[in-house]
Amino acid sequence: MSLIPYSSGLKIYERMPPKMRRTVGSLMRPVPRRMLLGNGFQEQLKDLRASEYWTREELERYQVKRLRALLAHAERSVPYYHDLFRAAKLDSATADLRSLKELPVLTKDIIRSEHDRLRAVNSPEFHPGEANTTGSTGRPLRFLVDQQTREVEHAAVWRHYLGSGISGLDGRIASFRGDFVSERSGGPLWRWDGRVKELTFNTYVLDQDNVRKMVDELDRFHPEAMRGYPHSLFILSTKMEASGLRLGFVPRFVHTSSEQLPRHMRETIERVLGCPVRDWYSQSEYVISAGECSEGTYHQTMETGIVRIQEDAWGMERLIGTGLWNMSMPFINYEIGDHVAIGEEDCPCGRKHLVLGSIEGRVNDVIVTADGNALSGVGIDNFYEKEVIPALAGAPEYMKLVQDGIASYTVEAFRSAGLAESDEQSIKKAFRALLGQEADITVKTLDKMPDQKKWKNVESRLSPEDIARLLRERSG
Repeated sequence: MSLIPYSSGLKIYERMPPKMRRTVGSLMRPVPRRMLLGNGFQEQLKDLRASEYWTREELERYQVKRLRALLAHAERSVPYYHDLFRAAKLDSATADLRSLKELPVLTKDIIRSEHDRLRAVNSPEFHPGEANTTGSTGRPLRFLVDQQTREVEHAAVWRHYLGSGISGLDGRIASFRGDFVSERSGGPLWRWDGRVKELTFNTYVLDQDNVRKMVDELDRFHPEAMRGYPHSLFILSTKMEASGLRLGFVPRFVHTSSEQLPRHMRETIERVLGCPVRDWYSQSEYVISAGECSEGTYHQTMETGIVRIQEDAWGMERLIGTGLWNMSMPFINYEIGDHVAIGEEDCPCGRKHLVLGSIEGRVNDVIVTADGNALSGVGIDNFYEKEVIPALAGAPEYMKLVQDGIASYTVEAFRSAGLAESDEQSIKKAFRALLGQEADITVKTLDKMPDQKKWKNVESRLSPEDIARLLRERSG
């Protein structure tokens, strides 16, 4: 039974009551991770490890082979692409990487308006699951992702883990992400996650006393690697340093993802935790991914996606990607919403994969509550999706949390059909559960969708000095 989303095994596990899930997780603890991830994952990882040091020519030949198969399937089975390719006179049998320049860009607005026509008529054959973006680079988007796409992307992440120093598939990992969004302060400080065989920590309660307890548990668990959102690991490291806490061991590496990693965060995490940070770039759509090697270079996973760069109206290089594995809803020439620069130099690590010189996106801030609890932007994105939106009469097309002061916040919201009368109180109630019952929350209903180059769904208007002071004061 594979537990990679969106397999039937994961669906069964996630539908269990919490107590039963803990019991099943304990029973699964002796089961090797490779068995839980399944044969499809193992085959993908084997192939990716074999191609890790291919030449650029070998990688591009592989891309063309996958691209032709994708285009043939899309023309045959996806109504939107059937019409598009006919109009463009595209021949999938002879297409190459340059052919993508002849096709129009697939935007998020097109996906919303053509959603049903972008779905393959034979999509059930690929065992897809419903997925969505968090909205950190635009309005949230809903789409389908195949089982095989999840498997190859998990395999790409694990190739990155193995290249960063983890001993093998059963290496111990501690996670600091947004897994406690439905429990927050009422949940445990950590728990064993049987589906991924990781010790996962509650990042919604990173106050000083809890951080001390977490450090003790980390020393007991002794993970080879730690992974999480950059903000969460930065907050953990900041509070450890403020109180003189150190780990009783040295992890082999820290794996960050889902947010941008500013230099000051990287330096703090590496200084406090005593090991290198290896960053990972990807999206919920699983179109383009890239991992940071030991030389600090981001190598694009060319086996799973094709990168194109196109200058936008702002004079910046926008990332256009084609995912090579998702057959139920292919994203071909997809405008991801991030901006990148392509590196030309060879990397001393020996990999010949495309080098991404810089990546701009995922620009949410960190929120610091009056009691000193710090919340990452991606964690709040998860909170929107799982706690706020279900409480409303209809999902807003746009929502943004702004911290105006130490205990004052504004929630900006836009919904084309308008917000219901009850929505304002529902929004306040949901956010007070996260930010504290004494939080002063104002709901600002917008009359149109904001027009902006880069979306930021979580914004702090506190100065960096105020944030640092708050963290220090609450760490004393």
